[in-house]
Amino acid sequence: MIMDGWSPEIAAGRINVEARRHVISHEAIYQWIYAEAPHLAEYLLRHHSRRRPKGPRRAKRVVIPQRIPLDQRPAQANDRTQPGHWESDLMIGEGRVVIQSSVERVSRKTHLRRVPDKTAAQSRKALQGVLAPLPQELRLSMTYDNGTENAEHHLLNQSLPGLMSFFCDAYKSWQKGSIENRNGLVRRFLPKGTRFEDLTDEQIQAIEDWINNRPMKCLGFQTPNEVFASWLGALAA
Repeated sequence: MIMDGWSPEIAAGRINVEARRHVISHEAIYQWIYAEAPHLAEYLLRHHSRRRPKGPRRAKRVVIPQRIPLDQRPAQANDRTQPGHWESDLMIGEGRVVIQSSVERVSRKTHLRRVPDKTAAQSRKALQGVLAPLPQELRLSMTYDNGTENAEHHLLNQSLPGLMSFFCDAYKSWQKGSIENRNGLVRRFLPKGTRFEDLTDEQIQAIEDWINNRPMKCLGFQTPNEVFASWLGALAA
């Protein structure tokens, strides 16, 4: 588990869930690693503070048609009580190729799609591929930032009845906290400066699978795949 990138907290939680009783604590796993298995310490997740450049940022005017601000998003999406609300972002590397990432807010189910450039048409096409196969109940809304790559969101909504768009305030990407968190996991494998042109679809799929098969405390130590699959099964019943 630890060598797969699971934190001691996740590992302990999953063990306890599968045993259906309290077997071990995350603190016990930490102590065991440092006392008896120090070679595993390198696999522990570490958090590094990031410093943002100081000074004012120059505003760039971006016109996005039919833009609805985030404060109009339904309460069920905000408090994560209703499945089907998503967040989207573009991950930039060296070169033209980018990765379109999206995450469902309740299950944290994540999708990664490599696209040839950051144009609005390519971004829309990638999200279409993610959302179109899903039941309408599981594609209710998408939350975006104000990048030009999101300018065709309304065309995506037209092709997928029931889908709505909401937009963060300018320069407040933290309002899409779920996707920012998932992107942080992706960056463990694809640090800034990576050339996405050099990656295969199979490599990107492997990262997506690792994220979706990783238990999460907020899900009761279930995985995003397990939670999302349970919804699909209930809808199909």
